[in-house]
Amino acid sequence: MNVEREVILDLLPLYAAGELSPQSRQLVEDHLAKDASLRRLAASLTKGETVDLGLQQLDRELDNLLELNSPSDPQQLEKRSFSRARLLSSVRSALIGGAIFATLAIFLFWFDGNSVTFLAQGFPQLVRSLMPVAVVLWVSVLFSELIVNIVADLLSGSSKNK
Repeated sequence: MNVEREVILDLLPLYAAGELSPQSRQLVEDHLAKDASLRRLAASLTKGETVDLGLQQLDRELDNLLELNSPSDPQQLEKRSFSRARLLSSVRSALIGGAIFATLAIFLFWFDGNSVTFLAQGFPQLVRSLMPVAVVLWVSVLFSELIVNIVADLLSGSSKNK
């Protein structure tokens, strides 16, 4: 029977508490015999440490085992948060600048001697093209934090794979 590692991770707290059936206990012990990191995790859970310390260590071990990209060091978390905030600020500034430009371009006008000519009069197709661009840019400004988080996750995921 091929059991995923995540199933064993879910069973470890019950294993440490002695709450598993004999068959499930044997299954966990078979996996512990093959995997040193799971053995360390099981040993830390069965040592009788306080619950909070065991859960904190369990969280750290699970992050290491599952290779999650969330550092537990507060300085690394702060650095990552600062980088995301800086990226968000840059993206938001660029989006606002583009949205303002596209919006103002729609209402662009110039003087022809005694008359005022609007861009819409001289180039109606261009104005019709700028309107959806302006709307998309303003909506992007509203959702820029979500966009930046997605991009940052994609970038950190691709840099992790290298």
